[in-house]
Amino acid sequence: MRNIYLLILVLSVTKIQAQNTINIEDMSGTPIEYIGYYIKDTRLDNFLGTWQASMNGGHFIIYLEKVEKQNLKDRFKVDITSDIIQAKYRFQVEGQPTTTWEPDYLIKLGWSESDIVLSFVISDQLTGHHYRGKMQISDNDSEIASFKFNQMERIIIHDSNGAIVPETKGLEIEGGIKSLEEIKFTRVKTN
Repeated sequence: MRNIYLLILVLSVTKIQAQNTINIEDMSGTPIEYIGYYIKDTRLDNFLGTWQASMNGGHFIIYLEKVEKQNLKDRFKVDITSDIIQAKYRFQVEGQPTTTWEPDYLIKLGWSESDIVLSFVISDQLTGHHYRGKMQISDNDSEIASFKFNQMERIIIHDSNGAIVPETKGLEIEGGIKSLEEIKFTRVKTN
């Protein structure tokens, strides 16, 4: 009898977890409406890999990685779990030894809007401005992408202990983050 109760409990938990998963394509509202859900985002796979652009005598390199089942409660104070994109970056000067990845993520939280558009928030440490960014893969070539940035008036998220996302210093991009809009990135390696 005890084994039957245990089996029912295991099946119930499995069923509850299955009910609380939703594919991002099937969402009809904002993520806040899906508290307690796991938002699965398979479209993020389209953006993964190492992207590179030539600029200022070298290469600006971005490495996009997917983090599955990331609990966002620490960032947004609500119980939502989602697949997200994070991006490391570095600037490699032509003819110089390989540089290491910057210790801070360029993108800490990215999400897909469609199969070819990735959205994220980024901070330009050179100017101190915050931008909502979009990475768009070319319609004609899935190995070419471009970035667009819209300056945000203010992005300060606080809780009782201060700012949720602290300011961090990273690589200063000559000309500021907006200079990346003029450049096409090429995927040089997939994950």
